[in-house]
Amino acid sequence: MLKTILGEKELIHALHSGNKTTGVEEEGVYLEPLAKHPARVKHTFLKGARKFLEKQYFFFMIDQLKEKQMVAKVGAIDTSYSSDLGKVEGFVCIINQLAYPHPSETTHYWMIVYFCFRIGRISAAIEACRKINDPEFNAFASILEEYTQQTKSDTFGHVGSPLPPDTLNYVQKRFKELCASQASHYQLIVYNIVG
Repeated sequence: MLKTILGEKELIHALHSGNKTTGVEEEGVYLEPLAKHPARVKHTFLKGARKFLEKQYFFFMIDQLKEKQMVAKVGAIDTSYSSDLGKVEGFVCIINQLAYPHPSETTHYWMIVYFCFRIGRISAAIEACRKINDPEFNAFASILEEYTQQTKSDTFGHVGSPLPPDTLNYVQKRFKELCASQASHYQLIVYNIVG
């Protein structure tokens, strides 16, 4: 069970230290070393769960694109779906046609950024922000680039914020400003995730 949730590499890393000859066994995995490092196990478990959910949502998105190809191509920036961003843009078109019929242009773009996050693709979110060529989106792309440089990762899930204090303060201040205004729900969500 642990192997399914955590992933084999993460489980091996979590078990690396400790005596594997004693302890309680579950599916061939001795759990005693896990008890010695609860913070590491918690972080590894949450990271594995997040990756699992991102992967599941990505597959859901692909299934929706296959089922509703004609709707997905309406208004999509990249209809080839060859890139992650192209897949997200097609998926957002499906959502806009079926559930959220007339979003503002800004809301549409924040939806694209949000769904890039939802499938765990920060690099696709950066690419989307840069394509839009708007000051707000360019600033957000810079924040995401700083995040990926600090973490050396294209996914979320690090303990604490890897952003420098000035950037983190900016993101948190901007989130509060957006809460007071009539900002898109998707914009609020992405600022909340980053901050």
